[in-house]
Amino acid sequence: MPAQKFDLIYSFGVIHHSPNPGKIVDSLKYYMHEKSEARIMLYSKDSWKNYMIEIDLDQPEAQRGCPIANTYSKLEIQELFSDFTITSLEKAHIFPYKIEQYKQGIYEKEDWFKNMPDKMFNHLEKKLGWHTLIKLKLK
Repeated sequence: MPAQKFDLIYSFGVIHHSPNPGKIVDSLKYYMHEKSEARIMLYSKDSWKNYMIEIDLDQPEAQRGCPIANTYSKLEIQELFSDFTITSLEKAHIFPYKIEQYKQGIYEKEDWFKNMPDKMFNHLEKKLGWHTLIKLKLK
């Protein structure tokens, strides 16, 4: 029996935590028809957060001990989704708050973001966002 086809497949914050993301991506085509769209979010290798992780000023998730948190460059994303047509690829999201305070409902920005103008922060998000947002169609 063939798989059920969907108009929209949405995966936000899932695939990059898998030990075998390629297998997940390959399975998408079985659930898509010619008018389907898949919307995927993957962690970005070229990101503010990843640079902060490299110098031990951040971690992939709010809680420590996340076993898998893959990050992807634009080229790696294009390779991962080579069997699809990528219709959109953009970056978003830099988390500006101190995590412990945020967990208590206190929105206190990290020191390096406190005085940053919104225009600068918004530009950084588009260039160095942690989330790469991808829209796909079948080829």
